[in-house]
Amino acid sequence: METVKNKNRNSNIELLRILMILSIILHHSFVHSGISSSYVNSINFNIFYGLQSLGKIANNVFIIITGYYMVNKKIKIKSIIRLFLETIFYSYIILFFYLLFEREKNIKIILMSIFPILSNLNWFITAYLLLYISIPIINIVISNLNEKKLTYVIIFLIILFSILPTFNLLNRYYSNYIYFILLYLIGAYFKLYNNNIKELYDHNILILLTSSIAFVFYIFFIKSMHYYYEIGINNCLAFMTSVSIFISFIKMKEKNIKIINYISSSVLGVYLIHDNIIVRPILWKFININSYLGKKYFWIYEIGITLCIFFVCVFIDKIRQYAIERPIFKLIDKYASNKKEEEKCHV
Repeated sequence: METVKNKNRNSNIELLRILMILSIILHHSFVHSGISSSYVNSINFNIFYGLQSLGKIANNVFIIITGYYMVNKKIKIKSIIRLFLETIFYSYIILFFYLLFEREKNIKIILMSIFPILSNLNWFITAYLLLYISIPIINIVISNLNEKKLTYVIIFLIILFSILPTFNLLNRYYSNYIYFILLYLIGAYFKLYNNNIKELYDHNILILLTSSIAFVFYIFFIKSMHYYYEIGINNCLAFMTSVSIFISFIKMKEKNIKIINYISSSVLGVYLIHDNIIVRPILWKFININSYLGKKYFWIYEIGITLCIFFVCVFIDKIRQYAIERPIFKLIDKYASNKKEEEKCHV
């Protein structure tokens, strides 16, 4: 989900990133809307409940993509600074408006917004940033493993942090950070050994269909037990579906579509804006899913709202990129080049 220049990236993967953030918005519209229990047995609710589970899969896919892109690259300090600044910018600017307009202020929200990463303001962003600063170490480990050894490591971690927790075993030893390392290793494996996964790809459609159908049955079994939000992102069926979706997109013929790459560079911004702790309750109260869930045209409304949130957030993020991020990094680049010139003069 890193915000780097996407001009030369594979647009298939960038499109996947866009589809995944749309899935996450849809997921949040379900879990944060306080849906009335009177709709639990309605057709719209059941379809909504099934589709919102794509948000779990989307988080997995984002990290697999990171591993695929970053395994052969050196992490630049500038990239880490960019991620931290973007996270802090949205937290602080939204906090500013909160302090300006909110009459009854919550000290917990204020403190969490001041320290968005340390306070785990957004679980995904915190775990992602921890993973990102760990990439140089992870890449060193990968470089010292051949394909066979890397496969063994991945299988071992899948058993420990996906299969066993699905059956409520070893849950207390699970962490999002460690699970993200597993997903990163899978993305790295596909990048490094892309030519060796043809056989896997040949069976991928069957795997995707099987895991997706099994996952749908699983979430509705959970629903029947009245545990609506207990499905973890590391659920083995969600995990299998995530990997299979990713394989489908990387095996497509590579394309370079500028508009897709341009939009996808704001995916992190979309996440940080719409799921901010201050924005979240205001947004979903305003959208008021409960008033439309029982209507025949609900899905027109839901799709429209999802796309509207996405494009408004992209628009806001583009303003940030052009008005704030680019000028800051131009100054940083200028300072760095001047520093190099000074060092050459001294030599």
